[in-house]
Amino acid sequence: MSNSEYLKRYAAPKSWIIERKTRTFISKPNPGSHPLSRALPLGFVLETLGFAATSREVKKLLLAKEVMVDGRRVKDHRFAVGLFDTIELPDLKQAYRAQIDAKGRLVVVPAALKDLHHKPCRVVGKTAVKGNKIQINLNDSRNVLAKEAVAVGDTLVLDVPSQKVVKHLKLAPGANILITAGRYVGSNARVANLDGDTVRFTINDVASETQKENTYVIP
Repeated sequence: MSNSEYLKRYAAPKSWIIERKTRTFISKPNPGSHPLSRALPLGFVLETLGFAATSREVKKLLLAKEVMVDGRRVKDHRFAVGLFDTIELPDLKQAYRAQIDAKGRLVVVPAALKDLHHKPCRVVGKTAVKGNKIQINLNDSRNVLAKEAVAVGDTLVLDVPSQKVVKHLKLAPGANILITAGRYVGSNARVANLDGDTVRFTINDVASETQKENTYVIP
C-alpha cells in the first residue's frame, strides 16, 4: 500500500464526510485539478452514493460502466472531484454535483441532467501568453482564453467538456455569491459593495464581510 495513494482516516481533510470507525485507510485523490482540502476521490464519492461497497467494486464499476465527470469518462478511482464538478452515470440516468455545506464540507447532491454541461468556474489568475493574449486560470486548473475583460474573482460558466465560455459573471455589487469559508460558509449571499480585497454582502438582510478569495459568484 503506497503512502502516496492512501490517507489514514484521521488525517483526511475536514471537508470530507467520513463515518467514524468505518475504515483505517482511504484513497487519496490525484493532485492537479483541486487542492486536497477541496477534493474527494471519485471512488469515495461512488461508495458514498451507494453505487459500490468496496474499492474493488468501485474499480469494477468504473471499468464496466461509463462514469462521467464534467462530461468526460473517468476510469481512475482516485480522480479528484471538487466544487461544482458533475458526476453522471448515463446507463443509470443518475447525475450529481459537488457542493459545499454549512460546515464547509464537500457534499454530492442530485443534479438535473439538463444542467450537467454548464459549470461555473472561479477566475483565480491571469497569464500573458503568446500572441498578446490573456489566458484565464480557473479554480479547477482549467485555462481558457477570454475575449472580454475578466477579473480575478469573477466566474466563467463553461460548457463542459468543450470549455466554451457561455457566460461571464462579474464579482460586483448585486452579484449572487456562495461563501466558501468563514462564519457563513455554504451560504448564498448578495454583494453589497467591494473595497479592495474585502467583499461586503448581505444574507437575509444581515450585513457582513469577507475576503474576496472566500467568495464564488454563482448564476
